[in-house]
Amino acid sequence: GVSSAASDVYKRQRLERAKKYLEKNSFMTQADYCQLTGLLKSAASRELREWIANPESGIDYKGRGTHKIYILRKP
Repeated sequence: GVSSAASDVYKRQRLERAKKYLEKNSFMTQADYCQLTGLLKSAASRELREWIANPESGIDYKGRGTHKIYILRKP
């Protein structure tokens, strides 16, 4: 439907924002992603899990649990 297409656009914008952030900073936390995107913690964590599960997102991670940090995926 239209709404899912619209939400995909926003999602891609959030991903671009995260990647721009990671070009300037060596890593990003979930809290940083919340600030960048305005998402709540639960939504941010769900979206970050999607990004790291998808190699095409360009987002990778280090660490685990609450110590997880997000980084740019090396090509």
